[in-house]
Amino acid sequence: MLALGDAGIIATVLKGAFLVLAVLLTFGFTIFVHELGHFLVARTCGMVVDVFAIGFGRAIWQKKHKGIVYKIGWIPFGGYVALPQMEPPTEERRQKDPEPDVGEERTEREGLPPVKPWQKILVAVAGPVGNIILAFILAWVIYAMNPQPVAVNVAAIVGYVDADSAAHEAGLRAGDRILSANGETVRTWYDFVQLGALTEEITVDVARDTGHTGHTELTIPTVMNELDVRMIEGIAQGSLCVVGKVAPGTSAESAGLEPGDIIQEFDGIKLGGRGHLQMLVAERENVAVSALIERDGKAMNLDVTPRRDEEHDMVRIGIHFAMETTTPWNQVKHDAVAILRLLRALVTPGEAGHAAKGIGGPPAILMLIGVSFSSGLIPALGFIRFLNVNLAILNLMPIPILDGGHVMFSLYEMLTRRRLHPKFVNVTMHIFMVLLIAVMLLLTARDLKRAPKIMRVLRGEPAPVDKAKDAAEPAATPEDASLPGEMTSE
Repeated sequence: MLALGDAGIIATVLKGAFLVLAVLLTFGFTIFVHELGHFLVARTCGMVVDVFAIGFGRAIWQKKHKGIVYKIGWIPFGGYVALPQMEPPTEERRQKDPEPDVGEERTEREGLPPVKPWQKILVAVAGPVGNIILAFILAWVIYAMNPQPVAVNVAAIVGYVDADSAAHEAGLRAGDRILSANGETVRTWYDFVQLGALTEEITVDVARDTGHTGHTELTIPTVMNELDVRMIEGIAQGSLCVVGKVAPGTSAESAGLEPGDIIQEFDGIKLGGRGHLQMLVAERENVAVSALIERDGKAMNLDVTPRRDEEHDMVRIGIHFAMETTTPWNQVKHDAVAILRLLRALVTPGEAGHAAKGIGGPPAILMLIGVSFSSGLIPALGFIRFLNVNLAILNLMPIPILDGGHVMFSLYEMLTRRRLHPKFVNVTMHIFMVLLIAVMLLLTARDLKRAPKIMRVLRGEPAPVDKAKDAAEPAATPEDASLPGEMTSE
């Protein structure tokens, strides 16, 4: 006979197994799409393909078909397509023909035709293009799946400022629109959060009442959070608190909250945004409060009691917010802008150190995927979209071991009509391979060391000591703002 406790353990194990499988399949599929881009274009250009591999190391599965070995390696962090016509010549060939012209280039195998530089460029960019195409497909799916669209508040408008915070002391108020920060134009809330993470204090230009008059300049200090990432405490983004889903068996369901309800006030306090509501809920555990909601244009009051969610050890009323909707183009653009700004910060004096602390390695990525899947299908699709945009941009960087490095070498051939010296190419590739592996190992070690903190922050769980963090807004992405289409919970 199966005891109730045993059933709970089995359910937990099955849920964990599902998440692990979902994480591996998601990451593997992203890599597969990237390598498929290389593969398809290489075949279209008439190139010979030796291996199509997902993962590295010893193969856990492989099959040879029409001369091509397809395999899956046991290390799931990457993949490759082996193209002998794109490989630099060996020492033996170099001694026979030290400096062949581009048009006379020969390959390791007798009889294989030479590959022109423009063909190499097409093959190199095909992988990132594949990821971008998948990102747009996912963005369209998110857009189409939106059952209750809520217009995105694009401008960076402050919805709530804690009266005891440094931001309030500096003069920031609810309703302020952030126009610029540290001299850079702020277009979205994420721009504001990202710039705040890169400095010990942030000087903002805010507009009150309108976007054209009443500008005020404020300087606000930032603080370090659990993950050593700087943030502005005590503020929340201005947004509508629209109910997207009511969790069964929760206080929200008992109170009669329904999808589509707009929560305007909580315990008599006018709400500035979702983060504000989460802060108020966290402070009222087991206290019955009145919530003013708007339903079909009519106002009504419902009594709801915030209760502690034992699974996540946080106080909730049991709702998921309706996802905000924006066009597929804006979704992908938002992802790209965020990634490019972080890359710029990594090479900017004064920002590089702060930016580096916010970078995660493979374990952090896998944790993000797992949390996004546990949050629902839409958050999962949103993060996969972000991951594909991230992979595309990083691979186009002009680093020898990446696709951008192959583009750089091929452009040199096109412009000079001469190949780079094979020994230089081989040495450079090996050096950057070692550097890349070293960076990945360092990031992995750091992620594993702070894994409990990462999971706590991603789930919105409180810190063990600092109870003020109980109300921290959950984040299912590497951003400090919801991905377009994401549903956060309360």
